[in-house]
Amino acid sequence: MVSAHGGRHSEVFWTRVFLFGASCVAGLIIARRRKLRRFHLHILNAKSADCGRLFGLDIGGTLAKMVYFQSADGAAATQRQQMERQLNRSDPLTPSERRRVEGSLPLIDDFIMSLHSTDEAQREERLQLYVPELGGTIHFINFPTAKMDEITAFVRRRFFHRYIKKIACTGGGAFKFSPLFESRLGIELQKADEMDALIQGLNFVLRHAPNECYTFVNVIPDTHGLGSATKKQLPKSDKRDLYPFLLVNIGSGVSILKITGESQYERVSGTSLGGGTFLGLCRALSKLRTFDEAMDASVEGDSNEVDMTVGDIYGTTGYEQFHLKPDTVASSFGKAGARSLPHPPRDADLARSLLFMITQNLGQLAFLNARRVETKRIYFSGNFLRRNELACRQLAYAISFWSKGAMQAQFFHHEGFFGALGTFLQRFNSVPELPETDVEQSSSSGEDQHKSSPHTSTLLALCGLLGFTWWLLAHYKDAKVPTVVHAAVFSTWVLGFLGMLLLPMDLATNGLVVSSQSASNIAEEKTTFKEYLAVWRLLYWATFLMSWIGLPFLVEFRQNGEFELDRRVLGSFRHLIFHWTVLAGGLFIVALYLILVDHLSLYGVLGLAMAASNTYGLLWVIALLGYGLVEIPRGFWIRRLDGAQLQILHFQAVQLQDERMEARFEYDDVVADVCDAYQRIMQAESDAIILTSEMQYVKTCLVQVVALIEKNKPAFSSLDASSDAKRGIKSASFTDFSSKMKRGLSNVGRASRKAPTPPETVELHRRVRIAQLELRRCDQAFLELCINVDVLHDRSAERALPAGSLYPETSVLNRLHNIFLNTRHQLRQWVTSPVAITCAVVTGFLSLCVVWGELTMGWHGSSLSLFRFLIAVEAAETSSSLRSATELISALVLVYLALCCYTSLFTLRLPGKYSLRAHGNSTELCLLKTSIYQCRLQFALGQNALLLLRGGGLAEGTAFNALLANTRVVHVFGRGFAVYAPLAMIALAVFTLTNGYARVMRRLGIDQYEQVIPGDPTHAASIAEGERLVQQGLERFRVLISRKKKIYETGAAGDNRVVFVWNAYIEPIAYKGKRVRGAYYIEKSNVIIKPKDLEQNGILTQISSQEVITPHILDPKLKNDPKIAALTSVLVNSMAPYYTARIKTIETMLLDRAIQVKRGR
Repeated sequence: MVSAHGGRHSEVFWTRVFLFGASCVAGLIIARRRKLRRFHLHILNAKSADCGRLFGLDIGGTLAKMVYFQSADGAAATQRQQMERQLNRSDPLTPSERRRVEGSLPLIDDFIMSLHSTDEAQREERLQLYVPELGGTIHFINFPTAKMDEITAFVRRRFFHRYIKKIACTGGGAFKFSPLFESRLGIELQKADEMDALIQGLNFVLRHAPNECYTFVNVIPDTHGLGSATKKQLPKSDKRDLYPFLLVNIGSGVSILKITGESQYERVSGTSLGGGTFLGLCRALSKLRTFDEAMDASVEGDSNEVDMTVGDIYGTTGYEQFHLKPDTVASSFGKAGARSLPHPPRDADLARSLLFMITQNLGQLAFLNARRVETKRIYFSGNFLRRNELACRQLAYAISFWSKGAMQAQFFHHEGFFGALGTFLQRFNSVPELPETDVEQSSSSGEDQHKSSPHTSTLLALCGLLGFTWWLLAHYKDAKVPTVVHAAVFSTWVLGFLGMLLLPMDLATNGLVVSSQSASNIAEEKTTFKEYLAVWRLLYWATFLMSWIGLPFLVEFRQNGEFELDRRVLGSFRHLIFHWTVLAGGLFIVALYLILVDHLSLYGVLGLAMAASNTYGLLWVIALLGYGLVEIPRGFWIRRLDGAQLQILHFQAVQLQDERMEARFEYDDVVADVCDAYQRIMQAESDAIILTSEMQYVKTCLVQVVALIEKNKPAFSSLDASSDAKRGIKSASFTDFSSKMKRGLSNVGRASRKAPTPPETVELHRRVRIAQLELRRCDQAFLELCINVDVLHDRSAERALPAGSLYPETSVLNRLHNIFLNTRHQLRQWVTSPVAITCAVVTGFLSLCVVWGELTMGWHGSSLSLFRFLIAVEAAETSSSLRSATELISALVLVYLALCCYTSLFTLRLPGKYSLRAHGNSTELCLLKTSIYQCRLQFALGQNALLLLRGGGLAEGTAFNALLANTRVVHVFGRGFAVYAPLAMIALAVFTLTNGYARVMRRLGIDQYEQVIPGDPTHAASIAEGERLVQQGLERFRVLISRKKKIYETGAAGDNRVVFVWNAYIEPIAYKGKRVRGAYYIEKSNVIIKPKDLEQNGILTQISSQEVITPHILDPKLKNDPKIAALTSVLVNSMAPYYTARIKTIETMLLDRAIQVKRGR
């Protein structure tokens, strides 16, 4: 026993030593990788020189081709001289100088020159081309595309990417490997059109390369082997006689181009019989699998074994009438089809016959097209001819045969490199040469350029806007929102907030030019004005498309019931077209009206439509402002009292509960209908003799609907059993309904039960999706209300929990954190009321300013514009401060107007269903609906803000005003918008201040939950009912509420760690005279701990070796019971890894209200 016990301790000891050593090694590796990554990122961000113009890439499926230009007397030579001076110094290089030398252009040049044709990355030394016009030599390199990952790793390891920003590239690999180059090397691949690059590279070679073209003469075709032929070099053509010529590019297919100039070409013909045909048929007819295998086999094969010749038909004399020799091929593969062969043909014979068939047909096709375009120059290129001398000989023979020696098939030595050469030429000619500066200067961080940039502040503002929008969306977005919806909403919010950022800048930049007395700066601001106007137009049409096409399409798409993607897209567009048709019908009615009054014209219809839409938007803004200008200050005033806020939340809980129950009832109905349809299709399948394709499709679709129901079950059960009693049934799952159907509980006869049709299945799918989305929206809305109530309960607590109950004080850090938690809790209690009062006063003042501005909108005196007066006082007669004050005041006005409008909009009943829910409770429909409203109202908001700030002609010169210069509004009783709109807004504000909406609804007998009337007995009963519902929600969803609160306060969605705290005074547990970290006795309240419950909630899942003790009652009298201490120790030790490392999510449940979950650090 002793030895076994000692052995166990020894194993534990060495296991800990091994884990400690492994963790140290892992830590060193991670630290090293982070250091290298920081250094690498420094290299990517500090690129001030770009040598990428010296390279060109063509990345194909098999080979990647690259050209490199070696300048004879350019920047590379200058840098080489400077580097040699540094390396030849007597004193050693400093680390900074060594880093500058690493990856410089001379080192890249040395490495490329060291490559040879025998290396895996081959430099074709025989192809290098010296071009005096460019002042250097072009080198040609190729390497396997499959080695791209290893090559980029090598380039990164040698720091060759340090001075390369962009490289021109063509081919399919330009798109495939672009993310790899950007993420690993920080090099952008500039995509070039493949055919443009090929033609440009080809023309360049024809002009500058001597003896570039060659052909084969005296070709004697043979049925096996290469045969006899003479390779002949052709002289370089004169530029005047070069064009036009025919280019036959043989790849997978064949394209035949007519080249008439350096960049003028057209495709005149083509065929599908190419290299892909050859390799595909070789694979289908033989065991040859690669192109190289097929070409080697074709050299060894004998085509006479499968081809039928003229001699096989006419004998040894041939067909003398047409001068056809006996060895001429009459029918490719003719012998294989005419009679049975004595032995099966070899793979080599098949490959050679295929090669002859394709080349002979291509030769004839090229000859006929050359005659059609009236040229005798025929050039062949393409990967099919790469190292394929047999095909070149056959093509040369075919052209000579059909043209009777008048034409020649010409081939290129630089075959395969034209695309890379063309991309190099495009970038080399468009980018200026590298400056001949010192290496040290080329590696500077570029801070001077950054400081001198005039758009730095704008870029910083845009970055801040993007960051704020991302954080705001993460704060509201539910975890189940799809990525497409997330991206669309993010883009829409950015566009919406961009208008709020752009309008103050427009006012400060362009609005002050017209209002100022100095007109000398007006000409200088024209360029800026045009830029702002272009941005406003782009923003206007982008938001227009998003609000009327993009976002509505996503709403319909997410609710569409089609099962196939194309049908789903078409169905969504049909719904949108229906809505647009309704709008077109309204426009048609307007056109009829104009016909009757004899004012029909295109401009009349468009003008009336624009005026009506603009008036609609401005009236919406006025109506929403009439409510928001009163409700925002009143809401802040109410927030000073937690009890009043709780009453409002309890009052709203009844409405949310009713919506939840209605959504749940609708969901149950849909589930029942799906079960019925599924049972009918199963019955039809059992009755049918032959299962038709339509029935099979319906069954497959219903199985998908069933899977959708089972996958997305309701997250919460109903809180009130009486709500189910109202309906008379309990909520059931699909399995419950289907089991009843299978037991024969349905009362419908078999004869009357028809199989569901595809449209019925699609409608069921649509209903399921809508019901699930609506149910989740209601659940999330109620959960968000419970979270708000719980936050108010925390803030209104009489005292904070003792520090010892928050974190065990085993370290100074924990004690400091406990002090921070207590201090924050007390500050919230003390500061909430003063801050709420201050915000109420400030927003009330802003509301009065807006009301005064609306009232004085139609007056002409500039002194009556309060905002203009504020700007003038803040400016203190200095132009710089005037601009800053204009931006500040206009931004404040615009933000406050937007806050009032959107708050009012989502207080209304219909749009309020889709209001944003904090703590990550906003579903996809809520996000999409609010984004639509945001797009449609932002320009009306901007125009109303300009009307408020127009005193003294402040906004006349803005680009935004020029954008909306042609918009008009509809007059009412001969009065303009500036007269009747402010009066309507004041009337609505008074109506809101006196709770007119609630009183009118009560007199009409309609329930409403938007406004609470103090002292009303009906509302008091609703508040009591809502309090009961909220308490039930807090009890049942305590864990989820606590986690959501933590995410809301810390912003750490990935760290949902929680700490267990008993709601009582506690004292530490001592074990062998030492205090156990995190273990405490309970001094109040009996608690029943069930290890199985904890196990199910993820607490004890990692403690397979620990002994789980049976449940005990933790009574104060059992304080010294060793079993109780052992049980507590087991629970605390199980939490220790998560508690110390902070990397694991721990979830628990509320046990008889004795254990609370407290937010951790």
